[in-house]
Amino acid sequence: MIYKGTYLRVIDNSGATLAKCIGILGSNSPKYAKVGSTIIVTIKELYRSNNSVRSKIEKGIISHALIVRTKKKNRSLDNIWTNFIDNGVVLLDNKKSLMFTRVRGPIHYALRFKKFIKVLSLSKYNL
Repeated sequence: MIYKGTYLRVIDNSGATLAKCIGILGSNSPKYAKVGSTIIVTIKELYRSNNSVRSKIEKGIISHALIVRTKKKNRSLDNIWTNFIDNGVVLLDNKKSLMFTRVRGPIHYALRFKKFIKVLSLSKYNL
């Protein structure tokens, strides 16, 4: 479960490494978010690189993000419990389109039921 103020690991190749949740999107102002939820984050850390290529991502900007894995245990429909080591998100545009071309590490299979098939296809591992 992700609450406001939770620090999250960014697992795509957008250039950010750490983000902080500042808002949860949904009807009736939900208290927490889980896998497949869309949240609003602010970028806290970036990759340290010596490249002169500038990214669209800068420290302190506000962006939308999709939660793809959580530390909390999740039960699937066939009674298999899965959990991950960290809380992971991928960044989205304000129009809810993807800002990246690669996902690092495993992501939760429940995204298939939330209509995020493209994120599943970009990942190597689905749990």
